[in-house]
Amino acid sequence: MRARKPESAVRIAPMTIARIDDVLAIEKLSFSDPWSREMFRSELEVGGGTYARVAIRGDALVGYLLAVMVVDEAHLGNLAVHPSERRSGVGQQLLDDLL
Repeated sequence: MRARKPESAVRIAPMTIARIDDVLAIEKLSFSDPWSREMFRSELEVGGGTYARVAIRGDALVGYLLAVMVVDEAHLGNLAVHPSERRSGVGQQLLDDLL
């Protein structure tokens, strides 16, 4: 039996406009009515109340989360994980980071 190759750890980082193409690729794979480039750009440019993070494994963006912070509440706007990374804990890591 062959040993399974260890996977690199996922790190959570702020979402930037430079990552929008990677985010859009996952968005299109995940939803029948995906957000547009302009919707993501608008959320990132709002500032103050938007919480936007990406999950990165190695050099690849594997998931993302956007939420709006209102006082002591977070309103989840969008969360998606690349199909090849689903059920690996990426979504939970993004939610844990939000909390």
